[in-house]
Amino acid sequence: MRAVRPRSERGSVSPVFLVVSVLLAGGLAAAVVSGGWRLRDRARADAVADVTALAGAVDDRSGAARVAEANGADVSGWRRADDVVIVAITLRSLVAEAAAIPVATPLAGSMGAASRSGRAGSLGLGR
Repeated sequence: MRAVRPRSERGSVSPVFLVVSVLLAGGLAAAVVSGGWRLRDRARADAVADVTALAGAVDDRSGAARVAEANGADVSGWRRADDVVIVAITLRSLVAEAAAIPVATPLAGSMGAASRSGRAGSLGLGR
């Protein structure tokens, strides 16, 4: 047996459903945009760490500090272990680390090779 609803109650769920759907879609869009900005910032911090480590391999800590500052970051850790330079930078509350080895090539003079780690402390700077 089907319940009979008064005519005034028919279709009243549609506006409520529409409002809830719009709010959920807006929240999802905001989360996607925020996540995209975070990924962009993480990639930028990694790139700055790489170039800072290369500068540190070629020109010691002062060169690393100049490159980090030119890219809007601060050197929060730097050390040389044998031929490997390990640098940690802070860019907008994100910390990124990279390591570089100075490599001399006949054509380019002094260049470097870099690698990075996305987790602070994993390259031995004790963070």
